[in-house]
Amino acid sequence: MNSNLNDLQEAYLNGLRQMTGAGAKKKPAVEAPSDRLGLGSRRGTQGKEYAFFDNKSQAQAQMKEMFSNKTMIMSFIFWLIIMYGLYTVSGYIFVGLRVSFDDADIAGECKETFRPNRETNLDRIFRYPRGDSGPYIARFSSDQSPIEDYPIDSNKLPPLVTAAGSAQFFLLQGLIKHIHDDLKEEHADLQLIVYDIGLYRRERELIEDYCGCEVRNVDYSVYPDHVAYTNNFAWRPLVLQSLLEEFGAVAYVEPTTRFKSSNSLNFLRSRGKNHYMLWDTGAFTSVVGYTHKSTFLYLNETRCTYLEAGMIDSQVLVLYKTNTTWHTVMKPWLKCALMPDCIAPRWSRLDGCLHFRRPRTTGCHRFDMSVLSIIVNRGSQLTAQQKRNIPPRLTYVSEDTPHLFPEQPWTYTQLLMLLSIPAAFCVLVRQTLLKKLLTR
Repeated sequence: MNSNLNDLQEAYLNGLRQMTGAGAKKKPAVEAPSDRLGLGSRRGTQGKEYAFFDNKSQAQAQMKEMFSNKTMIMSFIFWLIIMYGLYTVSGYIFVGLRVSFDDADIAGECKETFRPNRETNLDRIFRYPRGDSGPYIARFSSDQSPIEDYPIDSNKLPPLVTAAGSAQFFLLQGLIKHIHDDLKEEHADLQLIVYDIGLYRRERELIEDYCGCEVRNVDYSVYPDHVAYTNNFAWRPLVLQSLLEEFGAVAYVEPTTRFKSSNSLNFLRSRGKNHYMLWDTGAFTSVVGYTHKSTFLYLNETRCTYLEAGMIDSQVLVLYKTNTTWHTVMKPWLKCALMPDCIAPRWSRLDGCLHFRRPRTTGCHRFDMSVLSIIVNRGSQLTAQQKRNIPPRLTYVSEDTPHLFPEQPWTYTQLLMLLSIPAAFCVLVRQTLLKKLLTR
């Protein structure tokens, strides 16, 4: 009985072997060259080959593709864009969070308004905080004795004054060209003074050689430390007051300022009843929207009072040395400019504005122009929409950058190309070494 079962079991197993072919004897297969283990390969327990690369040529191709110059450059540009985008977005988010609660004091009906009596408004200006500015203001002669007003009928043209750093060097050439081509022939007594607020040595030398103007420095050593930081424009009212005491009148212009015609300058020769001539920006720019809240607080001003007041434009500022100019404009302007908490509060910035929020707080601050706008609107509501008192416009803006001088310094593009030569050389050497390494 047992033998029959054993025979039956053996027959069943033989049948299975025949069906699966396991019983057939096979010659051992000769491994083809292409089946050999490739670079970085290994064989598993079941005899299956696992390979990172099938052969050396594929490995070289993969490495070349991975470390190609194009890939590296594109990767660098990609991450540069990502980092710049994150920086920009984070800046806007920070500004948005900072100003999101700033508008509570301008919502609803404003309880504070400009006084109908001009003397009351001026008294408010006279009581602006002085801080530590007293010793610096005392250096100006206007604060020491009564001022002899600049003559009403004077036919003398005030000097044109501007300031430029390296970023405005080519814009300044546009202004110089405009003066020589369009104004100088009719106004031979026209004088241009350029203040150096960050020119490179070569740029200054070219201006001195070819401008036909006077180049001056701002003496930061005699003022508080924050004045030397030119981006807060604390230097501008200080420079203008110094020029008023030197010439009796001054017309400040930006490097982008152009006069509509040579006749425009005739309006500056005789001041008439004017103590100063200021203009607002072409398009209404809210004083509240572009002035740091802390500046209003420092001056004890209520922001909602200025909702309809427009920002003074720095394209042209004409000032005459009179008692009115000193007491109602320059002295309060200087007091604020000499105090960093007033002219440049913490977190104040000139760009990166949330423009869509205007006339509410945009997160930006116009520094000296913000302060000047508060002063002249408190004193006479100069740019307030209900009592706007702006003289006819004499200028327009042009951002032409002609290469007027026969010699020019290196441009930023040329400097970038020069600085890129070492980087290009390093990339070339690296590519050569990598090729040699992969061909071994």
